[in-house]
Amino acid sequence: MKKIATIKDFTGLFLLTFSDLLVGIDFDFIRLDDLEMIATHHHDTLAELTHSSDFLVDLVLADSPQIQLQIITKLADLNQLEISKRKWLYVELRYLYDHIQDFNNPLVRIEALWADFDYNDRIKDLIYYMPAENIEQAKELGKRNIFNKWRVYLDREGEALSARNDPAY
Repeated sequence: MKKIATIKDFTGLFLLTFSDLLVGIDFDFIRLDDLEMIATHHHDTLAELTHSSDFLVDLVLADSPQIQLQIITKLADLNQLEISKRKWLYVELRYLYDHIQDFNNPLVRIEALWADFDYNDRIKDLIYYMPAENIEQAKELGKRNIFNKWRVYLDREGEALSARNDPAY
């Protein structure tokens, strides 16, 4: 399923890392063709991570997007990939929640995200299945319950990830 959040949505919530770039590429939030532009735009933040601006020169001079990907992979902290996945999942769910009126069936999108992110336990309570006798009544109650759980997830996960984004962490 096509992702709806963008790098701008991501960087509006979190400081960008090379791990975030790598996961963003892997989960189709970022196109390889846009990597140079993103790295240029977020140069200062990324340069602090490497204590150098050399990465940008290497990206610009790279012969292909695949070589750019190799550069990003080399610079990414592989121990932070799970945190980066959590961030991207959060950003996508946050965007969906904040723009819910723009989607016909947001719960179907959540199910697709759950699958895309390897059935992440953190959002399993947002998955909507209907084993009920009175389908219409259960459907409405189930939706309200899921939307409440969705808001709780966003609050808790946003707080947890914001703490990790704090340079003092």
